[in-house]
Amino acid sequence: MYECLFSKLGAQVPFTQFEQDVLYECRVAPSQLHPNSWGFMKAFQTVCWYLHLDLFLRAFLYFFHLTQPFSSQKKSQWSSFRAHEGCRIFTLYEESFHNFKNYYFKLRAVNGVRPFYENEKGEYQFRLYWYSGPKSPKLDFNDLDETDQEIVTVLSQGCARAPFNTKILLT
Repeated sequence: MYECLFSKLGAQVPFTQFEQDVLYECRVAPSQLHPNSWGFMKAFQTVCWYLHLDLFLRAFLYFFHLTQPFSSQKKSQWSSFRAHEGCRIFTLYEESFHNFKNYYFKLRAVNGVRPFYENEKGEYQFRLYWYSGPKSPKLDFNDLDETDQEIVTVLSQGCARAPFNTKILLT
């Protein structure tokens, strides 16, 4: 894991159910997501908590889709959430994370304790390895159920003038 996820963006282990759901649905490992993408997830959780809104994966995926930088090689690479056009609700945490790849550490399970990446049945909650085919659906408002639509409407109205400042939300 990259150190900045914990020191700057407030990530904690075990990950929240929402974070696990995003990782599972998008088929990415925690270290495969660019730090700004973690910032978007953490900011979404913070705003929903503050506004007493339930966290719904599909509402998050309405605002964001997963992208990978262009590469001529067919190999796994970092993935980033990008705002759907016209749906920018958060600013980037940092315009550019410098040297984040140089500061990392390994997480491992403690003997006798269920690993943070497994559920009670011993099933993996998300991938631990980089996957070459991450995905996220592009959702239209009509693709959402009533609860998701309500969350999207509230968040869209809240940032109608300007996107929420991710850095302020996470400090």
